[in-house]
Amino acid sequence: METFEDIYTDVLDFVNRPASELLSRAKREVNNALYWIQRKHMFKMSERIFRTTYPANALTIDLTQVAEGTIRDYINVQMVSGTSSNHGVGLRISSYDALLRDRRKFQGLHENHDDALDELSVPPFDSHGATVSSINRYEVFLAGYNKIGLYPTPTAAVELVFNCHIWLPKLVAQNDTNFLIVYGYDVVLMRAVTLMTHFMKEDRRIEQNELLFQEAMRTLFEWDSTVRPNTNE
Repeated sequence: METFEDIYTDVLDFVNRPASELLSRAKREVNNALYWIQRKHMFKMSERIFRTTYPANALTIDLTQVAEGTIRDYINVQMVSGTSSNHGVGLRISSYDALLRDRRKFQGLHENHDDALDELSVPPFDSHGATVSSINRYEVFLAGYNKIGLYPTPTAAVELVFNCHIWLPKLVAQNDTNFLIVYGYDVVLMRAVTLMTHFMKEDRRIEQNELLFQEAMRTLFEWDSTVRPNTNE
């Protein structure tokens, strides 16, 4: 299996520079290449499923430890019953600002409650939080770096299951690896080499390296599209 040492060694070989000169730069550009590729595409193999307990009366919780990485994007969140269940009620994912806008809109419509004027389709709840509880149980709002909150704030602990994409952790040790190093070795290599070439101002090689890189990226994205179908229907 290919490792961090394999790829940074190949980067140095490709640019024809000894490790004594540019080892730290080669390591840095391999990691820069990995982050660049992940910004361009959300890979199915970066998908993770994990569960956690949201404590009663908590404003937000930090998912860094339980997610074992930095979350790139949320696919879905479910509220489950107890610690033995892994499937439950899907929760709406929103931002805190969007929740506040919905709340202000609700208050503007229902602040002066008059049953005689209500449409039959409008439930006569006294608060936006009660409406959310009736329809969605809770809504998840994002609160920055790996943090989420539940609205309305739960008064008892809630069990949650998350389905997310994570950022691959930075490569540090010689034997560190990940699926992009294993299955997209040429892509990571060519992107790191392109970054190194810019750094060394080898302008004649930039165009050729870019062509090789774009072809490698195309085949990597094609491979990711075959990992699993987008639907079972």
